[in-house]
Amino acid sequence: MATLILQIVLVIEPARPSSKSLNPMEWEVFINNVMREVRRGDTTTVTSTKVYINNSGSITMIEQYGIMLRRRVDYSGHEVLLHNVKHFTVSKIDSMIKINVIDTNDKAYEAAFLSYNE
Repeated sequence: MATLILQIVLVIEPARPSSKSLNPMEWEVFINNVMREVRRGDTTTVTSTKVYINNSGSITMIEQYGIMLRRRVDYSGHEVLLHNVKHFTVSKIDSMIKINVIDTNDKAYEAAFLSYNE
């Protein structure tokens, strides 16, 4: 009986094709979350593909994982922050952090913000 109900639901509600580009609102939420995390941290270290935020001895890392960006705390866990990411780079010049993302439709996104910690 459960199989029949599942089949009926699948016929009524077919799978929708997923968009391969970022939703602008998702991008804004992602950037605001990263800014908040960085500003709460004691120190921020940036490599070309990762952000490390030290907050009272706990290390939060933001990195690309497949076609998504994820957040990990103390090198464990897996919180998805952004989907459909083809390429992610980050740089830090003085107190300015710049994030560049190219989505799976080759659309580029860029954001820069000040980090008030070292």
